[in-house]
Amino acid sequence: MGGLTQRMRVLEAYDGTSTVPVDLAGFWRCRLGMAAPLAPDAVRREPAGFDTPVATYERLTFAAADGTVLHARYVCPRGAGGADRGSAGADAPRVPTVVMTHDVTCGPRGWHHLTRFAAIGNAVVELERRPWSGDVCAGWERGPAALQMTRLIRDMALAAQAAASLPRTDVARLSAWGEGLAGALAIDAAAALDACGGAVRLRRVAALNPMPADVRATWEAGGSRLVYAGVRDHFRVEDPTAAQAAALFSALDYVDAANMATLLRGSLLLGTSLMDDAALPQSQYAVFNRAPGEKRHITYPKWGHERVNDFEDALMAYLVAPWGASRAGACDGGARGGGTCGGTAGGIG
Repeated sequence: MGGLTQRMRVLEAYDGTSTVPVDLAGFWRCRLGMAAPLAPDAVRREPAGFDTPVATYERLTFAAADGTVLHARYVCPRGAGGADRGSAGADAPRVPTVVMTHDVTCGPRGWHHLTRFAAIGNAVVELERRPWSGDVCAGWERGPAALQMTRLIRDMALAAQAAASLPRTDVARLSAWGEGLAGALAIDAAAALDACGGAVRLRRVAALNPMPADVRATWEAGGSRLVYAGVRDHFRVEDPTAAQAAALFSALDYVDAANMATLLRGSLLLGTSLMDDAALPQSQYAVFNRAPGEKRHITYPKWGHERVNDFEDALMAYLVAPWGASRAGACDGGARGGGTCGGTAGGIG
């Protein structure tokens, strides 16, 4: 374990090399405005065609800023006495709500999987990510506003605004969660909403192996899988001498999760697989070390870019912790896979 101990010391001191744009917060305020809940009539709700004794199931549709129709799945725990989906009265209290989406190579999680959130008293809105090339560089020539990644972050933030408009949602208890690309989108959307200072905030964020993050350093370290394949292809096909590297990475700095983490005002639960050859561990430490608030970091020495059930157990504990309590940074349970803890900076807002 001596080698692992030494590696951990290096990782724990790593702060990343990506440059935080001086106008990062302003850039995202311009994209999202005041980030208020969507108007109720802006979110179309249709029954999924089945319900259970513990939850109701719906399909949501709402329009993105560019007019694209976005789709989401919504599972909400029933209120006392089995209150239906339309009720927001005393028998159907408002509930904490999780906003999530799916990783780059995966489709949306099924209804059966989503029902687990209802079991712990949370509703969940799962955004069905719009079709995407998978190229993190796409659109960079026209600046950061034209990046496809910028659109995906805006979509994730809009899903939070849609969730906030639903009658059973407790807007003060919104969370985000995701793996891989979805983990970065959870961090990025929460950070962008925090920069806006509006009514909608994702106050708890959980991410497993998020990417893209610390993009330039990841490329220089040889990272070329999944979302980073576009960076590899850019320098092999479009810019073989790397003459445009500075301009490319300057654009990507606006969607780099390590940079976006600096804007977070809520808490962060981060899981890192130390054998991940897609979302390189050092890039995830850059995210964690730059996040200014309450945080907890769990590491998995013998896991790669894959689902980690132990982290999902830690996620459940994170979501059910009392709101207003300082929990994410506590080293008091959750993972068996080993972990490190960050300091705390106040309670969850």
